[in-house]
Amino acid sequence: MAVYIIKLIIILLSLSLFVTGYIFLKRFFFLIIFFPFTLSDSIQADVILDPIDESVHFEFIQNDWPMALRASTDIPVEALKVWNILTDYDHLTDYLPQMQVSRVVQRIGNNIILEQVTKTHFLFFSKKIEVKLNILEKPYEEIGFDRAGGNLELFSGQWILKPIQNGRATRLTYLLKFKPAFYTPKWIVRHTLDREVREQIQIIAARARK
Repeated sequence: MAVYIIKLIIILLSLSLFVTGYIFLKRFFFLIIFFPFTLSDSIQADVILDPIDESVHFEFIQNDWPMALRASTDIPVEALKVWNILTDYDHLTDYLPQMQVSRVVQRIGNNIILEQVTKTHFLFFSKKIEVKLNILEKPYEEIGFDRAGGNLELFSGQWILKPIQNGRATRLTYLLKFKPAFYTPKWIVRHTLDREVREQIQIIAARARK
C-alpha cells in the first residue's frame, strides 16, 4: 500500500512540473515572438509624431499696432547647441548682419540686461533701432525679453526651444510683439519684419548645423 501511495505522489509531482514548465515555455516564446514588434512599432510611432521640417514658418498674429508674429523652424541638433548660440549675446554681431551692437550690461543669475543696436533697411531707406532689454532665461527651454528703453514703444517676446526626435533635434519658435516709437507705415514694418525675422532664423539654424 505504501509503495502505491509513493508512486502516486511521484506521478502527481511529475504532472505538476510538466504543467508548470509548459506555462513557462509558452510565456517565454510569446515574449520572444511579440516583444520585438512592439518595440519596433513604438520607435516608428515616435518618428511619425515628430517629423523634422527645416523650412521657416512665419505668420502675423496681429497686423495692427502692436504687431504680433510667430516664426519657427526645426533644427537637426540638440537644444543645448541652439541655446548656446542664442545666449552668446556679446557675439551676436559676429554673424547677424543687421546687428551693430549687442552688449550685456548686467547679469544676475538668469536675469540679464542687454543693450542692442540694429540697422534695418528698406529700399533706399535705413533706420537705426536702439533697444535695452530685460531678459529672463529658463535654461535650455525659453528666453523671454521685454523692452526697458530705446526708441521702440514695444518690443517683447520669447525664444522657445522644444526638443523633438527624442532630443536629436530642436523646434525653435520666435514670438514677438512690436511697435515703434516713431512713425512708420505699417506695410513697411510688416515687409521688413517678414524679411529680417526669416533671415535671422535661417542664419541661426545654419550656424547650429555647423
